[in-house]
Amino acid sequence: MGIRGNLDFSLFQDKRSKPLFDESLLLSNPQSIWDYADANGYIRDSGGLWLKRFIEEKLKIKIIEKDLDQISGAITKNSTGEWVILVNSNNTVERRNFTLGHELGHYFLHREPFVDEETQIFYRQEVHDDKEYAADRFAVELLMPAAEVEKIVDGGITSIPELAKKFGVSPKAMFFRLKELGYTVEE
Repeated sequence: MGIRGNLDFSLFQDKRSKPLFDESLLLSNPQSIWDYADANGYIRDSGGLWLKRFIEEKLKIKIIEKDLDQISGAITKNSTGEWVILVNSNNTVERRNFTLGHELGHYFLHREPFVDEETQIFYRQEVHDDKEYAADRFAVELLMPAAEVEKIVDGGITSIPELAKKFGVSPKAMFFRLKELGYTVEE
């Protein structure tokens, strides 16, 4: 469960304004990322998360969009030790957004094994293992947090395409999220 409300990281700084710990450690689950984004201008007026901007500005992870053939995305370290997310430029904006959330899931959930093995790359394959499932769940929770979805649906917006646009995901992803949250949706 994440921290609710505005996050004021200045409370954790000493008199020299030097952080006492790595602030990014607080941003390791979807809810804490959403809360931080909400408090710091990374939520679009329409309601969705400015994920690409957040990743590049806050986490300092480089994003490269290019033709990756059949791969949606991957995350790795480059030769200088910087984290890089590769995203398939041929995919729709919504697919690329979900891919960013998915790869960010790998970054927070699975990066420890390849801190010393910079050649390891996570990418989506036909086989869906536990790490891929966990990264997908991370993306779902990050891009379509239950509380935010419920707030918007309870506010009267029930059109799947409209909700998908608000959250920056595909109508298919929004459909499955609504079903998962217990809403009655027509197929």
